Amino acid sequence: MLISHTVHRSLLRPQTFLGCERKPCMLHLFVCLIIGVCSFSLKGIVLSLAIAVTGYVLLLKMGKEDLMFSRIYVRSLKYRGLYRGKALIIRTNLK
Repeated sequence: MLISHTVHRSLLRPQTFLGCERKPCMLHLFVCLIIGVCSFSLKGIVLSLAIAVTGYVLLLKMGKEDLMFSRIYVRSLKYRGLYRGKALIIRTNLK
């Protein structure tokens, strides 16, 4: 006899921050905040704001495509040594 339990949709929903993946978005905004505060000039603040807006738009676009993109990229870097350097070409005679 199996017992069935309901799984609520909120448990399966990915955790996002401002619609983007959490870690890259928070890191990006933190770096832009540090750049803006440490520059002590209007040019630095404007530059930091421009970088923050463009980076946020790119992260939002990336988040709409795949919310696990950064984790997959880091994992692919970890296993880079196991990948083949060239594609395997199989030749067949069609004569």
